[in-house]
Amino acid sequence: MKKRIRLASVVAAACCLAFAPLPLAAEDHGAPDAEQSSEPLTKADRKKLAAEKKAAKKKAARAKVPFKWFKSEKSALAFAKKHNLPVWMIYSDPKTCPVCVVFEKEILNNSKLKRSRGIGCGYISGEPMPEYQCTAKPSGAIVTPDGKVVGNLSCFRGWGVEQYIDRLKQAADDLEPQDGDASAAE
Repeated sequence: MKKRIRLASVVAAACCLAFAPLPLAAEDHGAPDAEQSSEPLTKADRKKLAAEKKAAKKKAARAKVPFKWFKSEKSALAFAKKHNLPVWMIYSDPKTCPVCVVFEKEILNNSKLKRSRGIGCGYISGEPMPEYQCTAKPSGAIVTPDGKVVGNLSCFRGWGVEQYIDRLKQAADDLEPQDGDASAAE
């Protein structure tokens, strides 16, 4: 008997919940927003929304790309162009430069830099690279995928790896996704 009463009260409660009108939110009573408008979007608006969505998708994909060192300038620039990320070009020669040894050990080989994502890639040359303003040991430059120097990122006294990572992130953020870049083919 007790089971029947419990079952009946559960069924009654379920019916009340199923058929009870839900209260409307206060925002639903007002005029519709521009987003909720029943007017169709113009072709220009649709194109703009599609471009914004595409740019956001590219930026999200870039954020997942790990930092990587390359053995050749050409492969570093190709990687940068594919992902629209900057290249950290470095002139360093640890065989003849004691400061270069410390710089490579503490900064360039740091695990935090290797685990970073979406900040670009790097190339270390044992020869001066005047086209990138890298002529003193150690010196470095931030270069766009098309080879244009956009900043200096050399060995700065007192800087830790976090400052270098932050500067590379800023350079990556400054690169706007371009419609014609190679990553559009992906």
